This record gives sequence, structure tokens and C-alpha cells, in this order.
Amino acid sequence: MNYFKNKNNEIFAYDDEQIEQGYGSDLTPITESDVKELQKPTQAELDAQKVSEAKAYLASTDFYFTIDKYATLTEERQSELKSKREDARTLINLLEVTDVKG
Repeated sequence: MNYFKNKNNEIFAYDDEQIEQGYGSDLTPITESDVKELQKPTQAELDAQKVSEAKAYLASTDFYFTIDKYATLTEERQSELKSKREDARTLINLLEVTDVKG
């Protein structure tokens, strides 16, 4: 397989027959390692994924903080939920503030 990229770093792959037909002639040839590097997520994308996961965790545990449900949990589980939810909120605040300033 022959790999190419355009000005926007979009990746294209053509086999030898396609190359003979002229595919990729207006693109920049790149190696497989270049392809892997271009496909790596950016730090902003990784941060956005972490924020999304933290928000999903908060939403999935909201139920446990209703008065009726929270009272039925063990102290250990209550402490665990509080700690993990605080960590999730901290991560969201840190990464979203960084993203806005960045």
C-alpha cells in the first residue's frame, strides 16, 4: 500500500494499480510511520475524551445521590462515590478551563 497526505494532513492509501492510474499524483507521499503519527489523537482530543468520560460518570452516579438511595449505601460506598465524583469534577474543571485558555 502506498500512503499519501494532502495539505490538510488527510491520509490517502492507494495500491500499485491505482498509482499507475494516476491516483495520488497531486499528494505528498508518506511512510507508514507518518500515517501512525498523523492518526495519533491530539492532546486536546485526549482531554475532550477524558472530560466526556468524567461527565458520563457523574451522570451515571447522580441516581446514588438521591436522598432515598444515598441513605441505603454503606459508608465506604458513600465515601468512594464522593471521592470519585470530586475527582471527576476537578478533571472537568481543569481540562475545560485549560481548553478555553489554550
